[in-house]
Amino acid sequence: MLRIHILLLLLSITNFALSAKDSSFVKTEVKSPKHYISNCVYSNYYSNQERHLSISPKLDKQLGSYKYSEINTGFYLPFFTRDYVRKDSVTISNLHLLFVGNFLTAKPVFSALSEQHHLYKVSLGLRMIHNNGKKNIWFYNGTPVTARDQYSSPSTKYASILVFNRTVSQKFSYRLGLTKTFIFGNRVRLPIIGFRVGPLDGIYMSMMLPRNISLNFPMGKKFTGSFYIKPLGGLYDFSNRDSIYSANDDNIQFGRYEFLNGLRLDYNPNKNFSMFLSGGVTKYNAISFASVDFQTNKRGLIAPFYIQKNLSPSLFINWGVTLRFGKTKKVYNNMNMYDVFELNNTFDPGDNNDGPSNGNIPKKGDMKDIKKIQYKDVQDLIQLEDLY
Repeated sequence: MLRIHILLLLLSITNFALSAKDSSFVKTEVKSPKHYISNCVYSNYYSNQERHLSISPKLDKQLGSYKYSEINTGFYLPFFTRDYVRKDSVTISNLHLLFVGNFLTAKPVFSALSEQHHLYKVSLGLRMIHNNGKKNIWFYNGTPVTARDQYSSPSTKYASILVFNRTVSQKFSYRLGLTKTFIFGNRVRLPIIGFRVGPLDGIYMSMMLPRNISLNFPMGKKFTGSFYIKPLGGLYDFSNRDSIYSANDDNIQFGRYEFLNGLRLDYNPNKNFSMFLSGGVTKYNAISFASVDFQTNKRGLIAPFYIQKNLSPSLFINWGVTLRFGKTKKVYNNMNMYDVFELNNTFDPGDNNDGPSNGNIPKKGDMKDIKKIQYKDVQDLIQLEDLY
């Protein structure tokens, strides 16, 4: 009988040692995701219809009719995420740092020009988002921008956005901030004023002046829709080889803006892929040509020597795809983090106001991801001594 007890004791000690060894091995092998925001790459196409110019008889004849199209590709890559436990030991704040970049190619077609100008816009910058865990979020995006045609020499501009977001409740948040932008065809500094009414995983209205106004609504598990109004535009260095400006300037500046009024449909089959199709009417279109030598005020704004603000409305089409990759931390019913995701997708990396689709926010009532969480997803959080 004594031998049996000794044998059982030895087996228990051996089993305990093996269990401890396996537990320590699992703990060193399993790694939890570092970031809340997915790595993202997207590409969008936009085009409007041909319109006639009717401001300056001489220059209108030299330029002919006008049509515009562009392909806009961008990315954001999180490289640093840190959680901070506040003094109450319950609330968690976090800091997110991301690399952001954008490459745009565009073609403003002036029918009377013998040789068309192709526009290129390149930016690479940094984005910072701080969520204090108690309803306040700070968002900053800063990026140098080079925008020119294939003939002009490059120059660098700087675009930036600073926004404070207050998440009052699940159904309401407001935003205040400042932006330095070129989407209105010149360099301007404008205040940002906005709010969101309705839950981000349901039907909600978002207004972010001067960037967009939208009414967003789910359409089943894989589709979402929105009605929206938003500006689209830019400022580019433009070669004067066509003698658009009569003075002896090698480079002038081409500015453009328009306001899109459209309907957008998004298809989100999974968290890694989404695509959208959008169309509608573009109104309040304007194009301009300016020279630094012609007139520049004290704020650095360039007065155009040619500007057409009354281009007739036209139909437009806008479509794109978004790819997300990399594992992320799980977030469910965290209203602050939902606002972090929305801010990150509302402000595109390249000062074009044409960014990725919003696929980070879990859909309302979709608990599939929670059901998929198994022991292997949390085993690195379990210590052997917790079982005793």
